[in-house]
Amino acid sequence: MSIEQFELLGFELLTPRFYSINGKENVSVDGYDHHQINQLFKTLNSIPKNDIKVKLGNCTITLDSYNENEKGIFSRGSFKVFRSGKSQGIIDGETIEEVGRKKRTQGLDNVIQFIIHKTTGLLLIERDFEKIINIKLINSFVYRNKKYVKKWVKNYNKLNLTSIAEKTFIEIKLRTFLNVCPLPNVEFIDELDNFLRIKKFKIIIESPVEENSMKNTLVTLSKLVKNEENKPENMGQTHYAVEYIMDERGKGLDSKKAKRFLKNIYSSNMYDNIQVEGQSLDKKQKYLTPDSVTKRFYIESEVDIDGNPVDDTIFYELMEEKATEYGRENFFVEKEKCNKFPIKINYPEG
Repeated sequence: MSIEQFELLGFELLTPRFYSINGKENVSVDGYDHHQINQLFKTLNSIPKNDIKVKLGNCTITLDSYNENEKGIFSRGSFKVFRSGKSQGIIDGETIEEVGRKKRTQGLDNVIQFIIHKTTGLLLIERDFEKIINIKLINSFVYRNKKYVKKWVKNYNKLNLTSIAEKTFIEIKLRTFLNVCPLPNVEFIDELDNFLRIKKFKIIIESPVEENSMKNTLVTLSKLVKNEENKPENMGQTHYAVEYIMDERGKGLDSKKAKRFLKNIYSSNMYDNIQVEGQSLDKKQKYLTPDSVTKRFYIESEVDIDGNPVDDTIFYELMEEKATEYGRENFFVEKEKCNKFPIKINYPEG
């Protein structure tokens, strides 16, 4: 047996809830409700893997397993990811000879484990050998598969319509059912200070192809950019973006205003991705996305002759120890404050 180091990526799960107490409406954007996540993954775990797979470019992801782990404070699961799109020879590393060929539709099997802290939504995911997994792929997987909990969401909203007369209710929306955000390694906004100038940035929102989806998405974009003059027309698109580009003189955008604007967008959690392009302090081309500042963790585990952890249970426990260590120092206390909710929540069976 030998010891190898494994890299983990850190994320935060958010479950926005809209609510009203005696007609006074509000929204909880920073809270986490594990009932929602458990329902989603439990449902997906009962569906054939091929039916819930999501392909993004040449990368594919599907849920491999999920276990609520009722007695523990973390739920556990695994994703299967692979990269396809090109026919390649398979080489024996010892002889440097081709021993087979991978077809264009095939990829290498990567099963990666994840844990979710049930109280706060802290998510750690093992990084695969090919470095396929990232926040964009995870969000796309969640986004494309939220349809499977549509009925549960409808029942949830019905159960939590406490009083029509007093206008007291709790509502969750399918579009914002779950947001996956990176745990910042370097705070996204702080990293903006390393830009000498910002040439352009783009705000992206993904939307389903269904009636009124484009209108609703553009309303969200309008709120983000303070522009109410959009006239939506559905042309079958599934992604919407607002892009800000420097003027023709090439001086770049107003750095202070751009950073202030991006900070507000980043804090809203209403986007699917942000892309910033510009020039670094040493005058080199610089790109920034939330994924590029994701927090990384490292653990060491015994591996077998194939390089896989000897014991999955021990591997999960090592991940949980790392998550607990980080959470106690940086995350749990503030997050638990955000999770306090002013109305009792009723949950449907499912």
